[in-house]
Amino acid sequence: MEPFAGTLDIGIIFEYKRPKQSTLPVPRADLDNLIKAVLDGLNEIAFVDDKQVALISAYKKWSDKDLITVTISELP
Repeated sequence: MEPFAGTLDIGIIFEYKRPKQSTLPVPRADLDNLIKAVLDGLNEIAFVDDKQVALISAYKKWSDKDLITVTISELP
């Protein structure tokens, strides 16, 4: 599959398994750092360059398992 070449809309969901001791409402990790790590990892693989990203929607939450879900779509 060729990398996306157009303007992109990225959606990212970060799910973390809650530690037994934690009472935090959301995971501790900084969302902006998590987003940067995902975009850097997908650069030149899923898209030509992360400069193409025009819209990002992301959130972090507690879950039953550790998981990162990424959706990529080209904007018109």
